[in-house]
Amino acid sequence: MSEGTRDALFGGALTLRQPARREGYRVNVDAILLAAFAARRLPLPREGAGRRPARHAVDLGAGVGAVGLSLLHLGAARRVTFVEVDDALARLGVANATENGWSDVARVVAADVEDAEVDAADLVVCNPPYVVPGRGRAPRDGVRRARYGELDVFVRAARAGGA
Repeated sequence: MSEGTRDALFGGALTLRQPARREGYRVNVDAILLAAFAARRLPLPREGAGRRPARHAVDLGAGVGAVGLSLLHLGAARRVTFVEVDDALARLGVANATENGWSDVARVVAADVEDAEVDAADLVVCNPPYVVPGRGRAPRDGVRRARYGELDVFVRAARAGGA
């Protein structure tokens, strides 16, 4: 795998290192839309008051951390745990949290979503694979351990993380 690319979100306010094109999963607009949706759906403490951030958010299948870092950027979470099975992507997630100044509130867990041990969260997000196994592009060698087409695994992990 090459060194990858450094890309910018939110007008350059958030930068992400990610695999080069055709060398691994890359962030797309789904991550930003998910973060924006989650940020706007947090409960209001009282009528007329601003939205309160999640005390702890968990991002399942976090990749390089785009969703969780976007939550931090949007002020929708105070602390985020990123769960990612692919070691290379998890390392990029650590680098991205550090380079964006959030290493003190971001924790990357390199584990399968089924096995990850995380603290209870008041917000759980995931942008899981939604390709039926056997269809679409198969995962490359470096990401064969990544979940591919098993939505129920993410649902169970999200339920456990929100306990």
